[in-house]
Amino acid sequence: MKATESKLQKLIEGTNQYLVPLFQRPYTWTSKEWDQLWTDITDLGQTTEGEHFIGPIVTAPAKSVPEGVAKYLLIDGQQRLTTLFILLAAMRDHANVLKMPTLGPEIDNTLLKNAYKQGNDHFKLLPTQSDRASFISLIQSEETKPDTSIGKCYRWFSRKVKTFDAAALEQCKSVVVSRLILVSVVLDESDNPHVVFESLNSKGRDLTQADLIRNYFLMRVHINDQERVFRKLWLPIQERLGEGATEFMRHFLMLGGTWVRKDSVYWNLKKEADQARTGADIESYLSRLERFSRYYHAITEPALAEEDPELRVRFGRLKRLDVTTAHPLLMAMYDDYVSGGLSLRVFVESLDLIENFILRRSACSVATNDVNRWFPGVFAKVRQQPNFGEALRKELATRRYPRDSEFVERLCNASLYASGDRTRLKLLLERLEESYEHKEQVPFDSLTIEHVLPQALTQAWREMLGPQADEDHEVWLHTLGNLTLTAYNPELSNSDFTEKKQLLAESHVQLNRYFADVEKWDRTAIERRARALAERAREIWPNFAGEETGGSRVAGDVTGTKPRVLKIAGKSIRVNTWADVLRETLRELVELDDDLPQRLQAALPHWCGTNSDRLRNPLQLTPGVFFDVHASATGAAKRCRDVVRESGLDVEWQVETA
Repeated sequence: MKATESKLQKLIEGTNQYLVPLFQRPYTWTSKEWDQLWTDITDLGQTTEGEHFIGPIVTAPAKSVPEGVAKYLLIDGQQRLTTLFILLAAMRDHANVLKMPTLGPEIDNTLLKNAYKQGNDHFKLLPTQSDRASFISLIQSEETKPDTSIGKCYRWFSRKVKTFDAAALEQCKSVVVSRLILVSVVLDESDNPHVVFESLNSKGRDLTQADLIRNYFLMRVHINDQERVFRKLWLPIQERLGEGATEFMRHFLMLGGTWVRKDSVYWNLKKEADQARTGADIESYLSRLERFSRYYHAITEPALAEEDPELRVRFGRLKRLDVTTAHPLLMAMYDDYVSGGLSLRVFVESLDLIENFILRRSACSVATNDVNRWFPGVFAKVRQQPNFGEALRKELATRRYPRDSEFVERLCNASLYASGDRTRLKLLLERLEESYEHKEQVPFDSLTIEHVLPQALTQAWREMLGPQADEDHEVWLHTLGNLTLTAYNPELSNSDFTEKKQLLAESHVQLNRYFADVEKWDRTAIERRARALAERAREIWPNFAGEETGGSRVAGDVTGTKPRVLKIAGKSIRVNTWADVLRETLRELVELDDDLPQRLQAALPHWCGTNSDRLRNPLQLTPGVFFDVHASATGAAKRCRDVVRESGLDVEWQVETA
């Protein structure tokens, strides 16, 4: 077989055709893979140079008549190649809408079709029989069934490219055909394609990128030194980090401030290490890699690898906050600390700033897409300043840092338990408990999160909540004011408040002493406790950026407020009521992900389903699926947050009020 690097244009231009064999599965990629590919493309589009490796394409020559097109069996990579063809079709169709005289025809005649061939030879790609009709309709600019995988993919990419003007579309096409790199592996005629396919897709464990990197480095070292270098420099990394070695190397590469994708670690490290001219240069590079692996181990496994108690505690908190995007910054700070450039005091204070920044943003559901690409370059920028801690504080303050008003409001009103990240929530409750400085601290490992107002309402609880029991239960159940820590979760369960109060009041957990003087547990009581805990949280993670002015807010308890503008996914939409906010939120999110209605049926069955008659004010999300938009202001705001959470989309949702 022969393997070469190839750009997409070189692979598909000319008179040729790729046939997906019958033993291949149908097209199965979903929005997860489409979004990954689109992110790669748009990232490249922001620069004028650079390429991105997107994987291998394995083909084998297929027998064809001499005057026909050159045909190849597509053994591996059909999901990737099919997606690129669908994307090109979406760009062609948008170019035609924009009436671009050359781009649409160029894509159609040189990249999607063999323009002067007839029958099946007319198409450069022929998927398996189950996908073929949908794919051919798409390539022929005919209507494709919307419920097929091919149709869903086309609609997804069409929504992306239709936001482009002519110049942006031309640039996108250039990135796709000229800057996406594939490794083209062409089998010999003697190779059995089916055997190769089985081998590629067997249950055997694939080489990790770390394995490839190890092999690459050791091959660059003289054979007489390989054993020594392996044991001295590579084996410690392998034993220290195990399967985490690849992720460490990704963060190591980002020390220079450039974002590196998970599937590009080997290619980026190889490119960087290729600058080493001698075996000694390779050893020097590996030595630095091994040194930083010690820092990474301390950051990611502080209980095992960090000796300093102050650092161990803070790394432990950051680990629970899942601050992986900050690992390049943390490693750079650690190296500066070890070399004496950063004192322990400044290091500790800087870690507290990062924890503060991450926790406040997490509590306020601030989108993380900007941080992912911003954190790696922070150290180089801040290190140039005379006061590292102050420079870091100023830099963090400019990056959508939630001030007190937003932080306190969100802690009081957000459905923290329902957000799905219970590890962060438990850390929040533990830090609140520690803030009381109780002399007989209960071990946190034995405690779990407890709802005071239970998740299933009994008649006794309905009577305590009053006439708005169902709505108050929906709005306040998972909020901070209704949550605590206890080791008596099974005993408390659905007990009425009198029984719960007695157990909680006798608890060794200081958070639970609060309930000793509470006579009734309803919306007012939950709000009162939430406010007290939020104010305490504000002291634990103090605002380091000053207050913002203006009427922009993330909705929590919005009773009595009048919304003016909904900001979602980069759009600003005029609204008059909270019901408008809910309707527009649903429409925008379904536009971004047409599979969302099905997920909402499973996650929020009380509000979303196929029977519109049982809903008080149904909004059709997609044919046959409806969402109830009848709610109070606070209920509508909560449903918005639930829908945004269930979408899994990395979008920021914000409402400006009058």
